Amino acid sequence: MGTLRNLGEAISQWNNPFCDPRTRRAVLFAIVAIGALLRVTMCFVGYPHQLHADEMNVIEPAVEMIERGSYLSYVYFHPDHFQIKICAFLFNAYSLLRYGADAAAVGAIPAFYVIARLVTAVCGIAMIPVAHCLLERIKRGTGVFAAFSVAFFPAYITHSGYASPDVPLSLVILVLIYLGVRHLEHGGIGTVVAMGVATAIGMTTKYPAAICCFYVAGIIVVEGFRTRSAKEIALRILLVAAVAFVCLFAISPNLVTDLPSVLASLRNEARTVHLGADGLGFFGNLWFYATGFFSIPDATYNDTPYTSLESIVFLAAGIALLARRKARYLIPFSLCLLLWVCLSVFGLHWLRWGLPMYAGPLVLMGLGLYAAVAASATLLGRTPAAPDGARRSRGGLFAFAGIAIALLAAVFSLNALASSVALAKSAVVPQTRVEALAYCEENGITPQNSAFDGYTPFNLRLAGSAADSFADAASLETAENEGIDYIVISSYMYERYDPSNPDHMDAIRFYSTVRSECELVGEWKATEIEQTPFGLVNLMAKIGYLAAPANECLAGPDIAIYRISE
Repeated sequence: MGTLRNLGEAISQWNNPFCDPRTRRAVLFAIVAIGALLRVTMCFVGYPHQLHADEMNVIEPAVEMIERGSYLSYVYFHPDHFQIKICAFLFNAYSLLRYGADAAAVGAIPAFYVIARLVTAVCGIAMIPVAHCLLERIKRGTGVFAAFSVAFFPAYITHSGYASPDVPLSLVILVLIYLGVRHLEHGGIGTVVAMGVATAIGMTTKYPAAICCFYVAGIIVVEGFRTRSAKEIALRILLVAAVAFVCLFAISPNLVTDLPSVLASLRNEARTVHLGADGLGFFGNLWFYATGFFSIPDATYNDTPYTSLESIVFLAAGIALLARRKARYLIPFSLCLLLWVCLSVFGLHWLRWGLPMYAGPLVLMGLGLYAAVAASATLLGRTPAAPDGARRSRGGLFAFAGIAIALLAAVFSLNALASSVALAKSAVVPQTRVEALAYCEENGITPQNSAFDGYTPFNLRLAGSAADSFADAASLETAENEGIDYIVISSYMYERYDPSNPDHMDAIRFYSTVRSECELVGEWKATEIEQTPFGLVNLMAKIGYLAAPANECLAGPDIAIYRISE
């Protein structure tokens, strides 16, 4: 307890330079600028090729809306309606300026994919100042640490380059946490209305945002528990519900009027079977999302390791500091805990689903990073008032503690930066699928004479199995001598099969047969970065990756092309 008390004193005694508005603004500007550059860079992965599966659910419906001349989107996947409508407006504006015709006339061109990704990137960039404002409201001079934590969380950088709803929803969650803190402070009607609007935008972006309705009601109850009557609390809940409903209807009326389609989409998203994303159960999903936050799991979407187990220390420190100083403000952060539990109930699991629940912990991690910097700075400069021998002993102890904390903070921060820059590099180096496609075009390998997996040169962005082209995959026999000469496989597919799952044994045997009985004619492997749970090891590996020439690196799934033996 004495040690904790000393650390608490050290944090409170730090002369924080970020309390100065000029310094704070300058540092925040630098963080936002670098974070924006990294996110925008991710928008051009593989250009002009489309390499991500879910993007068509935004781009194509936006073009189709323009073609119909309608305000309504009739796709209900996520549902993505807020993004789709923003994109439809931007596509049309770009098309009219660039081609003198509306977007329907030019179709879903590659430029539209970049524009849609930039919409996501803008949401990712906006999260940085929102995180700053949130933590700055809780404790003056700490906002830049939250901005840093969010700006250089690599999962946000990766997914800011996809036209998908996960980063926009993360922004909505962060805004709702900010509004929750503000409402607990002042309890004004304005924040009630703002929470209703944010909740509606969230629900038209992705269905799980409906959970926010319970969160908002809870914030209103907590704020008014001691100061307002039950009637006034009830009226405020009715007001926020009315605002949310009106805004939801204004943004996307058919989410209200076409409930059968909405429910059908929800049932599809709640299915329990999907190759590579099922079978963990509730507690397995909880663990999956936790490990996804602290240290990226070894899975098919893992091309670059990012944060580290050391980050647990900063999250714990942030929670402890907030609980000690302003425990009431932990309540708005419970929204992320609610999302974690609710999303783990579903049968499937995807790392991108976890992005909204990571927003709050990252802000708390920023508070923990502030605590570490403050404690180390104070401890390293402290000279205890004691007799000479004791003074030297305590001074050495303080110096050791200060150096240890400073090194831990440095490893965490540098690992976050290096991971983020490594991701940006992976966006500009050659992509394995694109390189393999060029090889196929040069060597007469075509979709007609090949059996190919998903995420390969002939199926760049969708799942699929080469085994489906054979009547008997184990013996590589085709149905009617269909002229298949080549088999193209991708690690984004074969890594999804689990050797412990009996249902996957046929597919595993197929890949084994291909490797043992066919001739390897071409292979493209993504440049590996050593991955461990610890940031220091990852940091060294990423520095090595960054030092390697870009033209000697590859990114994406491992691709292999085999020729079937005569």
